[in-house]
Amino acid sequence: MVTCLTNNVNSKLVPPRLREFSTASRIWNHLAMKRRSGQSHGIDDLLPDRRDASLAVRCPACPEIGFNLQQSVVEGAQEDEAHKYTLFLSADGNFRLQRKNKNIDPDDVALNKGNAYFVLAADFKDYLKAARQSKGNSKRGEEDSPTCPHLRAAQMQNVVKFKNAAITGVIALQCARHGFYLPQGVMDMFQGEAYANTDYAVAWSLRDQTQQRWLRFIYDIFCRYGIHLLDRFNEWFPGLADLVSKIDGAIPKMHIMNHVQKCMLFFSLNYQPYSGETYGEGIEGGWAEQNQSAGSTKEMNDGHRHDSLDDFFGYWNWSKLTRMRMYSALI
Repeated sequence: MVTCLTNNVNSKLVPPRLREFSTASRIWNHLAMKRRSGQSHGIDDLLPDRRDASLAVRCPACPEIGFNLQQSVVEGAQEDEAHKYTLFLSADGNFRLQRKNKNIDPDDVALNKGNAYFVLAADFKDYLKAARQSKGNSKRGEEDSPTCPHLRAAQMQNVVKFKNAAITGVIALQCARHGFYLPQGVMDMFQGEAYANTDYAVAWSLRDQTQQRWLRFIYDIFCRYGIHLLDRFNEWFPGLADLVSKIDGAIPKMHIMNHVQKCMLFFSLNYQPYSGETYGEGIEGGWAEQNQSAGSTKEMNDGHRHDSLDDFFGYWNWSKLTRMRMYSALI
């Protein structure tokens, strides 16, 4: 299109500018994220309780002490008010957002520098390497034979879906009530949906939420994931162990139908008090949108891929933020 606008008579004479256009587009997307997140307007000075230099668009409706709630209000709340002050989180793995096993540019870096929805890749890989080598890794229970049909199916797909993939997908965290992707809550997966990857996503997305009183974590494999969750955090993220000990685990209402009866009794949101009729499947709707980027991002370098997916996650959150304002005005 641009070529024809430049010379519509003989467009072959126009020099190719795709590489320059792609670079300029990537820089523009980075600057747009800085505007939407408030970093271009000094938001860190106005919200000192939040993490510094964050490029993520945050959910304005979830309970966040220092932003829309005071600590005294949460601490003084009665147990039957927990549904109003609980932070609901949802986690899920996506095996469509892969990266092919191909030659890439080793000098390519992410412009967002781990300040948006992905974390710094180098630090994350160092953690995974150490976690795999640790004796404490044996506590994870990933090697145990799962009893739920849903988990056995997940193990089988790990074998067939990851051929010729250097990165086999992503694990992401959202707020379960409003569907906003959490800051620094998206991690690459390299060998399926390992607990270590999810632990890192939970730790980084909650690192400025240590004052929360109630947490509910919704995950389709929580029946296995939650068994040694506190042990793993005591080993790898001891500063967040007290916060993680407050987590009440649950399984989304549709996914739990593929679990055994014991899971349905202990982890169904239908039986958990103060869950506010949360159904926990909202993150699946986000994947339907983000998967449209898979065809292009699977071919990218690591840094460019992170920047591009950060942009998709950020636009999703920004769209929800603007629509939330519009719909709340109608109530």
